[in-house]
Amino acid sequence: MQDLLIKKQIMNKNKWYNIVIWSICSICFLIFIIAASGKFSVSGNMYQNFLKWGYNYTVLIIVGLLEALGAIFLLVPKLRRIGAYILIFVMLAAIMTHIINFNEMGLPLFPIALVSLLTLILFLNKYNQKQ
Repeated sequence: MQDLLIKKQIMNKNKWYNIVIWSICSICFLIFIIAASGKFSVSGNMYQNFLKWGYNYTVLIIVGLLEALGAIFLLVPKLRRIGAYILIFVMLAAIMTHIINFNEMGLPLFPIALVSLLTLILFLNKYNQKQ
C-alpha cells in the first residue's frame, strides 16, 4: 500500500515537471523562432541595426540560424541541453552588444531574462535526469 502511494506521488511530481518544462520551452521556442525569422530579411530593421552595431550580414545570418537551431532543440528532450547552451551563448553576445551600445539600446533586461529562463531549463533538465 505504501509503495503505491509513493509511486502516485512520484507520478504527480513528474506530471508537474512536464507541464513546467514544456511550458517554458514552448515560450522560449516562440520567442527565438520569431527573433530568428526577423534576421533573414535584408530589408528589415534588424539588418540596419546589425550594420550600425558594426556587424555584417554574415553575422546576422549566423545569429538567426543559431537562434532557430537552438529553439528547435529546446523541443527535443535529448537535445534540449544543447539548445539551451546555444541560446545562452547567443544571448550573452546580445548582452555584450547592449552594453557596448548602451546609449542607443539601454539596459539588456530582455536578454538577461531569457538567459534566466534558459538556465532554469538547464536546471530542470538536470533535475529530471537525477530521478
